[in-house]
Amino acid sequence: MKKLLVLFVVQISTVFMLSAVSDDSQLKSDGTQKKYERKAVMGLADIGFMQNSINIPMQYCESSQNGYRCSPWSFTVNYPLEYSEKMEAAKTFYEWTITNRFDKIIMQNGKAEMITRNGKSTVETGEYIPYFSSGTDSLDGFKDRLENYLNTGVKESIGTLLEATIEQRYKELPETEQETFMVTKAKELGVSIEFIKTLVNSSYVFAAHVQYIKGAGKVIRKERKTFDGRTVYFYDIEFDIPVNVTFLIYKYDPEAKKFNLYNKLVAVSGMVSGSTNSFYVIPTPNQVMAAFNDTFQTAVKAASINANYQLKKDDNFALFMTVKAVNGNKVETDFGVMEDIRVDAPFTIMQMVDGKMKKTGYVRARKVSENCSADYNVPTIMKKTNGSVEEADQLREYPWTGLFFNLGFGMNSSLVTGIKDNSLGVNTPVADVGGMFLAPGFHLGGSIDLGYSANSSALSEFYFDIFFQMSVGIDDSVDAGRPIWFGGGLGISKRLYAGAGGFYFAPALNLAYEGGSTFNDYKLQQFIVNPQLHFGFSVNPSLDIVLKGGWNLGFVVKVEDPNENELDSDLLAMGLTASLDFNFHLPVVGSTAKMYSKPSNVCAAKSKK
Repeated sequence: MKKLLVLFVVQISTVFMLSAVSDDSQLKSDGTQKKYERKAVMGLADIGFMQNSINIPMQYCESSQNGYRCSPWSFTVNYPLEYSEKMEAAKTFYEWTITNRFDKIIMQNGKAEMITRNGKSTVETGEYIPYFSSGTDSLDGFKDRLENYLNTGVKESIGTLLEATIEQRYKELPETEQETFMVTKAKELGVSIEFIKTLVNSSYVFAAHVQYIKGAGKVIRKERKTFDGRTVYFYDIEFDIPVNVTFLIYKYDPEAKKFNLYNKLVAVSGMVSGSTNSFYVIPTPNQVMAAFNDTFQTAVKAASINANYQLKKDDNFALFMTVKAVNGNKVETDFGVMEDIRVDAPFTIMQMVDGKMKKTGYVRARKVSENCSADYNVPTIMKKTNGSVEEADQLREYPWTGLFFNLGFGMNSSLVTGIKDNSLGVNTPVADVGGMFLAPGFHLGGSIDLGYSANSSALSEFYFDIFFQMSVGIDDSVDAGRPIWFGGGLGISKRLYAGAGGFYFAPALNLAYEGGSTFNDYKLQQFIVNPQLHFGFSVNPSLDIVLKGGWNLGFVVKVEDPNENELDSDLLAMGLTASLDFNFHLPVVGSTAKMYSKPSNVCAAKSKK
């Protein structure tokens, strides 16, 4: 639990970095494109890094009551950024940032991997399309190298093809003549006709550059007591690694006959923390490297999810779809898994009012169509949660991660019972510990939509919470003094929307662990079961206001008097709780990236049958 709380606090502290590295004003919006057209993009597999390897000196630490005592360890993580490692990073970047709504051509050394609606294939490009070597350079150096590559070798190879197919006269040719043109160009370039057909739609080129990576690593010796009183040592490997990626997006300009920079996205992972504590002897270098690799891959994935979020702000990469039918709060529309619509993904309802498109509400995906073939006509089902919607309205994808920061303020009422003193061999009730406390406090934490992150209809609108909480008693009527509580825990809730006004209620259950002391130095620790009922209002997919009420049932784990004598206890029954909470959308997912499933592979699975 402590580890989860620390990870979340690190996540919150880094999320505000986004405002400093993301300039929304740079995001283009093509006002004429309000209809989705499947695009193809070209990506470069040779990722740019500013270093040849990631080096992290490890520390060896021993835990104590005063914290950690650390000193340099003999082992240093050395992770080489060779071609195979760059390819692995490129696979993650293009899988999560440029999802299966696009046809993709990933240029490699002498070949290209094509991912289209029909599946994956590898095409030999040979010497006809030159290979891009990213080198090890700063962003400016990488950008200069990239633009030279695009506007020399690539332009000479495919520029004529792109120019010809973009021009209006080509589009007016009969289909048979277009096919003949494609075949001719395929022979000239020495590649397959399928490659050429995908390439002519690839107006955009993506390239990724990773900023210099510095991290921290520790091997920590900890101890705990067994039931028979023995002290057992174990070892915990911990890493903190940030990955910041700049995606350079280029678009071919047929008039200037060159590739121009279309957009620059700076994607951040946040400080991704990873750890393991399964070692009862000091871990080997191989075990340390395995823990590092797992954390590093999570950081790469987190940065890619953030880039995908930012990409959806751009009309040229977001989904637009028309409402086919409306039945109460149920909305039907085209598109589905092949456009990477995830369960619970929100969309803005757009209506034409007085000649202008205006926002009128929001819908969320519930059952996503498995539209693996062009003739599949089962619609995607969405739920209207806010506003109004009619047939022929337009739905615009809402940039979203399904992750929220939660801040709440509330009041606990606590009744302490069953505390006994057995120091004399007789269980004697301790009168001055019992009594009723009123304790206002606050809690902060995070929530993640499990339906969205796992892309599962069965988990739709289930939210998983992790939180830290504190409360201070205000009642001085008890001799033991006012209590101060600290703790944290986990929770689960299920949202049920009532109508289309944005209101919902949610049955919930929290499990928490708290420790505290009174002003007269009594110390208590307890495990809490807390059933709740939430009444919320979704202002929009980025902000919720929630009123929570529940009942705390606390089970005493440990009680000590002011002289640190341990007391016997039966039950610490806590009364009603109530709080007012605010949920704020988080674009940076950090360590929670582990919880996100890949885009649906149902179509790939079907194609193998």
